[in-house]
Amino acid sequence: MPLTWDQVSGITAKKFIPKLVDNIFDSRPFFERMKRKNLMKLDGGTQILQPLAYAVTSSAGWYSGADTLSTADNEQITSADYDWKFAYVNLTIKRTDELKNAGDAAKISLVRSKTELAEKTMADQLGTALWNAGTDSSAMGGLRHILSTGNTVGGWEAA
Repeated sequence: MPLTWDQVSGITAKKFIPKLVDNIFDSRPFFERMKRKNLMKLDGGTQILQPLAYAVTSSAGWYSGADTLSTADNEQITSADYDWKFAYVNLTIKRTDELKNAGDAAKISLVRSKTELAEKTMADQLGTALWNAGTDSSAMGGLRHILSTGNTVGGWEAA
């Protein structure tokens, strides 16, 4: 007599692969590139002030012999001022879940997995914000906000 599915599943263990596979967070290449290339760590201040060079020197050109050279000065440097933006990801671990995921029963760490997911969620949130159109004033302004005309970015109105 052949074994039934109930009989097979009753005497055969399931194969557990002890690695949490990312099936969600793979759609943020722009954020990953920005993080790799341009990440700055800021450590305080009432605002973020970024000095900007916005014009070339107007006293430049070609001359010959005893031509009069311009020594006129022109404004070339200003700054963009940004307010701080704050993001969060909640990480909750119930004590009962922590107790269940302990000892030999813990095939992967619940705390480590939840922390990894929180980090990836934050990265995903920041990646989405990089494309933000500026509709949420508490979020950082993204490329769609910066590149749109008529918006104020860093204290300057975009043309």
